[in-house]
Formats: sequence, C-alpha cells, structure tokens
Amino acid sequence: MDGVRSNESAPTLERSRAIRGGHRSVVTKLVREADDITSATQTLEPAQRIRLSVIKQQLDVKLSLLSDIDKDILSRCDLDVIAEELEDSEAVTAKIINCKQKVEGMLTVVTPVTSAPVSPISPVSLPTLVAVARPRLPRLELPKFKGDVKNWSAFWDFLKSAVHENTEILKVDKFNYLNSLLEGTALKSIQGLTLTAGHYDTAIGRLRVARECLEDYSFTRHSGTGGGGQRSE
Repeated sequence: MDGVRSNESAPTLERSRAIRGGHRSVVTKLVREADDITSATQTLEPAQRIRLSVIKQQLDVKLSLLSDIDKDILSRCDLDVIAEELEDSEAVTAKIINCKQKVEGMLTVVTPVTSAPVSPISPVSLPTLVAVARPRLPRLELPKFKGDVKNWSAFWDFLKSAVHENTEILKVDKFNYLNSLLEGTALKSIQGLTLTAGHYDTAIGRLRVARECLEDYSFTRHSGTGGGGQRSE
C-alpha cells in the first residue's frame, strides 16, 4: 500500500511525506531565488548580500528539518521503497549544499569601492567625493514579532544575522527596519523613542528587558508560589 507497513501507520507516514513535500517546495523556491541573484551579477548590492545571507540561513534550517523527516520516514516505510527514498533525499540534500556553496562564494567576494576622479583644479569639489549611498532596506521574509517569548529566539537570530550585525547598514536604517517588524507589546516597549541612530541600541535593550520580564512572569505563573517549579535556562 504505497510503501506502508500497516494500515494503522498509513495516515502518520503520509502526513510526514506531505510535510516533507512542503519543505522541499520551499527549498526549490529559495534555490531558484538564489540562482537568480547570483547569475544576474558578479558584484552584489547591499540588499542582495543581505537577502543571500538570509537564504543561506533558511537553507541550513531546511536541511536539518528534512534530514529529521527523512530519517522518520525511512524508519517506517517498507523495505522495497527505501532505495527510492534515499535517492530522493540525497538529490535534495545535494541541491541545498550546492546552492549554499554558491551563495557562500558570492558572499565572500568583497564589493569594490569606486570613487569619482579627484580634479586637481577644483579642490572645492572634494567634499562631494565622500558621499556614500545608503543601501535600501532589504525585503526579508520574516514574521512580525509581537512580544511572544517563545518566538523571540528565532526572530532575533534572523534579525541579528541580516540587519543587526551588518556593518553596511546605518543604525538609523536598522532602527527603521526593526520598527517595521514589531507589533503588539513588542512595539509598545519601544514607543517614545524617535527613529534616530542613537536610539537603535536603546530599542534593542528595551526589547531584551521586556523579553526577560515576560520570561520571569511566565516562569512564576507556571511554577506557582510554592517554589516547586524550576526555571529552565
């Protein structure tokens, strides 16, 4: 029955295959997007560099998830379909690894800095040579953060990699980007701060403090006042 050991396990196995199919579909879209970016230019714009960084991290996550799902399916499918399952999973794994290597290669290329020629006749024009174009904020596929403690780690990991630690983005732009991704209690925690470079670190600090307070509240509420609960790290 389509490689299923028993009728009882059929729904669970089919569901696992459906979930795997969904993840593989996302992988195909990410690989296609990465190919479009890397094949269109040899010199990445700041927004393209950020997007490729995010794609690489998403592929890392998908590779790990698909590996776990493949192991689960292989442990429950019939022996006569194991070879086919292995071939399919190896093909997808190879596609992800090849794409990651291509992306990493592009990200290691240093973007050349070009400047206008300096005219020895008109030194008054020199100040215009130091103007630096500010990169456009990238369009990232990130969910809004509403203040839910359990979603903080995933949100912060992506934001830190794509924006927070990116030295090519000015702090005022980082703050604008952060502000656009917040809703609910998370957004309220930074209300009152004007969108300036000097307030970006303050906003990050407030979010961390708010997250710690919510963790303490959640821990106290679930452990009770009797001291019987133990907080997890």
